[in-house]
Amino acid sequence: MELRTVNEAKFENKSLNREDYIQRNIYIYVDDSTDQEDIELTEDDYDEALCEADEESEDDEDDYSGDTNTEAVQPIWILCEGQILWAASHYGFRLSAKEYFRRRVQSILDFLAGEFPDKSYGELLLSLQGFFVKDNDGSKGNWLESLKNAGILYMNDRSMGYDIMPLGNLRAGKGKGKDSEDRSASLPENLEHLWLERELSKSEHASENPLLWKNCKGWILEGINEFCAEINELCNNFVSNNDEQGIGLKTMEFAYEESTLQRKKLKAWKEWWNRK
Repeated sequence: MELRTVNEAKFENKSLNREDYIQRNIYIYVDDSTDQEDIELTEDDYDEALCEADEESEDDEDDYSGDTNTEAVQPIWILCEGQILWAASHYGFRLSAKEYFRRRVQSILDFLAGEFPDKSYGELLLSLQGFFVKDNDGSKGNWLESLKNAGILYMNDRSMGYDIMPLGNLRAGKGKGKDSEDRSASLPENLEHLWLERELSKSEHASENPLLWKNCKGWILEGINEFCAEINELCNNFVSNNDEQGIGLKTMEFAYEESTLQRKKLKAWKEWWNRK
């Protein structure tokens, strides 16, 4: 499991994995200590980008659907000891929008690290798949369609090696991420599981069948909506900058209704919990 403090043996393994990516030309590592805020690129620099396609999708079929396909994906970010760092020879176009997006992901990742200190950063990153939703205003977010060709390098806890997650996985797939016209939404599935695992480990929630409605109705709806409220507050800090940057990602209000939770969510949650 990835540690938040550098373990010497593990650090050596990470270096070996990194070199393996270099040798296979999958990951281009740049040892650059330059402050990214000081980098100034022209539109010509963006047009010469090698790691992203200029083509735009006609729909959202390339958004996150639960499957990770890393073919032809070039990492522009690396998740290293909890920090999302720029790490590529070419960053692509719309650099200011990508940097704003990176800061949003980093802010949420930092929040989750405080909420779930026993989880690795790789697990926390994967829990954010499907977190963001594209704005319907196409004039803002056309660049988002190319995120499928850019990725983030992270430590896979199962293989103890590096994997690449396409940045497009951070966006909800077509028809997902919204439960009603008020733009309220359920949390991504993996993030729900992190929260549930934490809550069900508490002694006050212990029972033979903890996700039976009569056993959990006294705490589960209030608890998950309190968690959502904290996330919503964090995300609302980006609203003004979102309009300024024209990033093309709308701010969702995560929330759960009792009827939806009882009729739809609990069944899936119980199946997941029984498999653990």
